[in-house]
Amino acid sequence: MIFSEPTVHIRIIGDVHGRMRPRTRRPDRDKDRRFMPLIWRDPNVRGRCYLGLAKAARYSIQVGDLSQDYTDMSLVESHRHRVIAGNHDNLPKRTSHFLGDYGIHKFPLEHESFSFFYVRGAASIDRLTRIEGLNWWHEEELDENQQELALQLYLQERPRIVISHDCPAELLPLVGSLKENIPLSRTNQMLQRMLDGHSPQWWFFGHHHKNYVFQHPSGTRFVCLGSLSYFDFDESGKSLYSHPR
Repeated sequence: MIFSEPTVHIRIIGDVHGRMRPRTRRPDRDKDRRFMPLIWRDPNVRGRCYLGLAKAARYSIQVGDLSQDYTDMSLVESHRHRVIAGNHDNLPKRTSHFLGDYGIHKFPLEHESFSFFYVRGAASIDRLTRIEGLNWWHEEELDENQQELALQLYLQERPRIVISHDCPAELLPLVGSLKENIPLSRTNQMLQRMLDGHSPQWWFFGHHHKNYVFQHPSGTRFVCLGSLSYFDFDESGKSLYSHPR
């Protein structure tokens, strides 16, 4: 693949679910859209793919549920294009592009750096229909000890920006993709404890496959990124728009 020079400085990318490259059109399949993955049917993201979105930015962070095959990650530099693991990532086969379970990461700006706290994981509500080791992994959420350590670090660092795969519990009714009530996961509850202890300026997440922006009473601006949606920052660390694109 041939890519042009990056046009933005830092890009946050929503769930990808395997759409790493542009879709190869097959007329025999296009006749019946049932064969087309759901993410490819969305007119808002038609023509998008992870490699295209990442290569348009000097630095990027993908919020999880990237893929289960990471062969194409060799086409992007691991020190510039990072990934936070979601619940549908192949955890044992993560590449060097993936950040750890939780922590602080930084991208350089013109002056100082773009620093954010990250935390991986979410619960698969359809796990009973999945096969462990094939498309589901029991460690998709942090265990109790990892969550406590993540919370301690978060409260110690008091970050300005948070990027996670899922969201705090109180946002679930706003972004949940199912009509029925979704049970709270360990991850939702852990993230809620983080928010209760410290309100960052920005909090980005994916997992729920919709674009949604919510200004929390505490001052935190929550940005939910839909599948293959993105949000950009310039060289000074200033956001380029108010809602995901």
